Amino acid sequence: MIKGKLGTVKIGAVIIAEMATWSYSGEVRDPIEAPEVYDSTHIESFAGTKKGGDIEISGMLKIADSGQVLAKTRFDANTEMADLYLYIDATHWLVPDSVITAPVRPASKAFFTKMTAIEHAASGVVMVSMSAHVSGAMVHGS
Repeated sequence: MIKGKLGTVKIGAVIIAEMATWSYSGEVRDPIEAPEVYDSTHIESFAGTKKGGDIEISGMLKIADSGQVLAKTRFDANTEMADLYLYIDATHWLVPDSVITAPVRPASKAFFTKMTAIEHAASGVVMVSMSAHVSGAMVHGS
């Protein structure tokens, strides 16, 4: 799990304002199990296909923020994104891997799976969270 505390989240060049934390679960690989040819009591495991991970983003709700509006627009339009940037610090980020390794791996895309779950804190601050899924790898950039 990779986390960004007070890290910036961008869609393209547009910052999603007031986001305080994000996390990325990382890729997973499910094993493929098959019985051995000569011994049906033994199960052999093989490395399966890698799957992308999940992203959780949370912060303060700012209804008029262009980044939060863009995120909601992309969610409503079911838009796949190659330009979702999760900043680790001021100069390093994670982004969906755009490299295509034919015929095995297409370019990775992110898409929002949950938008604007809202929580009202006792202090009067309204918190918002959103989730995304990545179809493949996230890579480091700088």
